[in-house]
Amino acid sequence: MPIPDALKQHARKCRLCSKQLIFARTDAGMRVPLDTVAPTFTVEDEGGGELRAKRATSFVSHFATCPAANEFGRKAKSKEATSGR
Repeated sequence: MPIPDALKQHARKCRLCSKQLIFARTDAGMRVPLDTVAPTFTVEDEGGGELRAKRATSFVSHFATCPAANEFGRKAKSKEATSGR
């Protein structure tokens, strides 16, 4: 799913893996990085043991998909401080 035109001005690259992402604010005011191309689906039970997947317009947290996700956040920053990086 390509990034919607309305969001292109907000596109950035992850500083560790270079994947395209956007930042948005949660209801609590926290900034969260979101993948712009990770497809998401809703699943509906059609009965008779069949499930139907429908593409949804939502984004996945980049923390869930970034191969370097453990390098982000408070734990990584405190690790840098104690290691002298």
